[in-house]
Amino acid sequence: MTAPNNARTPGDTIENKIGVVSRTYARMIGWLVSVSLSALVAAFVLYVSGLLPSSLPVEAIPELWHLSASDYAAATNRTIGWQWITQIADGRYLVYLSLVLFPAGTMLLVAIASPLYLRARAPWMSLIALLEAAVLLFAAIAV
Repeated sequence: MTAPNNARTPGDTIENKIGVVSRTYARMIGWLVSVSLSALVAAFVLYVSGLLPSSLPVEAIPELWHLSASDYAAATNRTIGWQWITQIADGRYLVYLSLVLFPAGTMLLVAIASPLYLRARAPWMSLIALLEAAVLLFAAIAV
């Protein structure tokens, strides 16, 4: 005897579907951590070794540690806000880009999780994920 088409199987509960989305999100975050850390190590090695040209030599950094953030920015001609994107060829900004990968990727993955939660019939989880992505986006834009 077969179950009717509208009957739920034990693995078809909303809790199980949410668990699948959550585990998928966790796997994607794990992958993102690996990629971000690898990019950070590679960019740091390129910067410290001098293989990439840099407007701030590594040797000059210890002399600047005592400065406040605003004085450091002025002394190093640091760009403000999102202008750093135009200087990715500069070794120190490539390291910065690798640091930005994880939070930017997290924002993207949370946004991707939102429709997955909708598909799992968890509209509140979807709304929370969407709001979290929006908060992360607004925080990033306000730099």
